[in-house]
Amino acid sequence: MNRVQRSVSAWMVAVSRHPVPIILAVLCGTLALGGYAAGNLGLNSDTGSMFSEELPWRQADLEYKSEFPQLRNEVLVVIDGLTPERAEMAQRRLADHLRGHPDLFFHVYAPLGDEFFRRQGLLYMETRQLAQLRNNLSEYGDDLKALEADPTAAGLLDQLIDTPRDGQPDSREVDVREPESVRDSVLLRIVAEVGAAFQSQMHRQSYDLPWREILTGSDASSAERRRFILFNPRIDHQSALPAGAAMNELRRAIRDITRLGRSGIRIRVTGSEAVEHESIASAYSGTRRTAAVALLAVGAILFAGLGSLRLVAASLITLVAGLAATAAFAAATVGQLNLISIAFAVLYIGLGIDYAAHLCLGLVEALRERAGYDRAVALTGHRVGTALLISALTTAACFYAFVPTDFRGISELGLIGGTGMLISVLMTLTLLPALLSVRPFRITEHRPARLWESDEPGRVAMVMHELTGRRGRAVALLAATVLVAALLFLPRLWFDHDPMRLADPESESLRTLKELAGEPSNVPDAISVLASSPADARELVDRLLALPEVGEVRTLESSLPTDQTEKLQIIGEIAATLGSEIESDGLPPPSISPVGRTVESVAGFRERVLKVAQTMEGAAADSARGLALLLTRWQRWLDEWRPETQGRLVETLDQGLAGSLAYDIRRIRVGTGAEPMTAADLPTEIRSRWIGTGGQYRVQIVPAQRLASSADVAVFVDRVSTVAPGLTGIPVYGLQSARSAIRAFWRALLLAVLATAGMLVILMRSARDSALVVAPVLLAGVVTLGAAAALHMPMTYSNLITLPLLLGIGVDNGIHIVHRIRSGLPRGGNFFATSTSRAIVVAGLTTMGSLGSMSVSSHRALASMGQLLAIGMVAVLLSTMILLPGMLVRTGSGAGPVE
Repeated sequence: MNRVQRSVSAWMVAVSRHPVPIILAVLCGTLALGGYAAGNLGLNSDTGSMFSEELPWRQADLEYKSEFPQLRNEVLVVIDGLTPERAEMAQRRLADHLRGHPDLFFHVYAPLGDEFFRRQGLLYMETRQLAQLRNNLSEYGDDLKALEADPTAAGLLDQLIDTPRDGQPDSREVDVREPESVRDSVLLRIVAEVGAAFQSQMHRQSYDLPWREILTGSDASSAERRRFILFNPRIDHQSALPAGAAMNELRRAIRDITRLGRSGIRIRVTGSEAVEHESIASAYSGTRRTAAVALLAVGAILFAGLGSLRLVAASLITLVAGLAATAAFAAATVGQLNLISIAFAVLYIGLGIDYAAHLCLGLVEALRERAGYDRAVALTGHRVGTALLISALTTAACFYAFVPTDFRGISELGLIGGTGMLISVLMTLTLLPALLSVRPFRITEHRPARLWESDEPGRVAMVMHELTGRRGRAVALLAATVLVAALLFLPRLWFDHDPMRLADPESESLRTLKELAGEPSNVPDAISVLASSPADARELVDRLLALPEVGEVRTLESSLPTDQTEKLQIIGEIAATLGSEIESDGLPPPSISPVGRTVESVAGFRERVLKVAQTMEGAAADSARGLALLLTRWQRWLDEWRPETQGRLVETLDQGLAGSLAYDIRRIRVGTGAEPMTAADLPTEIRSRWIGTGGQYRVQIVPAQRLASSADVAVFVDRVSTVAPGLTGIPVYGLQSARSAIRAFWRALLLAVLATAGMLVILMRSARDSALVVAPVLLAGVVTLGAAAALHMPMTYSNLITLPLLLGIGVDNGIHIVHRIRSGLPRGGNFFATSTSRAIVVAGLTTMGSLGSMSVSSHRALASMGQLLAIGMVAVLLSTMILLPGMLVRTGSGAGPVE
């Protein structure tokens, strides 16, 4: 027995002889450390903070956000209305509400919805639409003024389809017999919209007469029915959800507005901060659920493998104590977990429980040999304890290999995970023996697994012994075939560099972001660069437009309207039609007419429609009679309701037919005050988004075509960077962070391989044996990547860490196998009849059960890591358990003890 084995055995025996004080001391420390972790360990969902600020692309991003702080942590509210008027009114109400809570929201910006755009808005219309608006207002100005004074359903119906009086046509007469002879098709459309409004109300559906479409002569596009609000939430870094207070108030305000707008308003929240807020909430809740599921899975697998509730309970208590200590270490060193390091709890459970499984099964085997309890503890320390200590060191080395990288996300996870493995083995060699020694564990408390444990080797042990011995060549040929197949799939492996892929794909923020990205009017692929002066910005624009990859370049001047001279002339003509008075442009109060008056107006309108129908033929006559029948049905439907309900229904009808008209007329009147504009006339809210706090000018670059693949992003960013270094934006962030992550991964993997190989050579004192241990692990790594490629599973920021971890786990298995073969096998030389083989299987299954639980997480970072680790664990378990024992036996290895 070498010195390390003697020390570990002596330590375990000493702990087992004084269990009570050990248990009390550890449990008191666990409570203190757990309380410290709960009060000091925070969460940070900022994906940018996962990379070192010393990287050039991070410095450019930080400079950009320093110049434009309102673009950092920005939330985007998307408001879709049944009509443009509804969207605008909802935008104004919500923006006013947010500005009323400066303690939660700042830099509130409502594009097209502030005072500047209400005054200058007509200049931003297309010239054709503006001319059509002038023509319609000139034709129907008096009628519209009358409706503006009485914006109710009754007021509208009283002006439609009047009949001739004393042979003289009324100014409101509409001859619907021949549409071509009608004064204007506008009135016919209004009549049709009136019928649609009554029909919708009977079906309890929201409906607004589209006055803006009627006045401008063109249907409103989805972009015109959509408005935005941008703001920055106040961040509380002491809270589990830093933006939680602001987001909760926003959601409450949205609920109030959508109720007020009935079903005609849809409001969604997206933007970088919203995605991060939902990501951190998803990661936080997902990690808690996953950790709970992992504990249950580990407990069930442990019971099946250990066959004793007492062993399972002691193992889980040891696991929780180590987890609390690791969390306290994380709180003291990194303070905040990022979206990758938050997985440390699940990783700790999956890896830390392995040590307990080995020790428990080693103790059971020693007790089966009829040894006394103290002798069994010492024998367990000799056979298992040293291997546990060495395994913890190699796994910790694989974790620590990530620490010196620029990828802070996995660097912090490496620090926490590596230290956690050392804490875990210390707890396993201290607390676990103490828990089992308060009342010395007896073999009668153990229920052996039917296929594994008995006085003679079980069926599984015999089959595996035969497979790795006499069938070794067939196994080697099969392994070579699997390796070749994996290598053939490797070229299909790809890296997903989109940072948004770390978020829950079903979250509102990400779904909204994808919807906006799919619309031509949005430019999610745009990138930005800073220029020191307007002259430099103009020069940069010329050089950028010369690149074939660039479709458009935007600056502050891009915010100015075009064709101002022609538009101002048209606006002057509109002002002459409507009058020069400009009333308050606030939201108009709702106009409500009595139920009796509305019913009377509907009846009069119906009678006029029927009279006109008598002069018509064919489809036109049928359409008019259908409208009259619809109005009759509506009046009967209204009579079925109680008086108070009738009042609410008439109010809804008033708002649907004429409610937005007064708003539109006020908007147009205010807009007639438009004046010529230069860049200096733009409001601060716009200028501050193009001119930074330090005086630098933002230049936005739009690609000539959508960036559909990673290769497209790389070509676009690399080409533009030759003209404009210091780029920033989502495509730049994704590409450069991917490159930084890949560099960090290869550096960490190289360090892990070198550290592991060096430790193995020193501990095993044989380069050949070290190579035999590493070979099956490398095979498992290649097979894991090949399987990921075959399953179209991309590599991501989160699952990059799996290969170094699998290296550590596989080497651990190899160390246990070599150590046990050198320490002595049972009669017949069957390694698979030992507790070590069973412990490796149980540990592997618990690791798969724990880490596999992450694969069902709603958070993609955790799910991706869990899926790849589960695949890798299967490959590692099969390769080390089938290949390594046979290679060790056939090469004659195992002649000396492991130091």
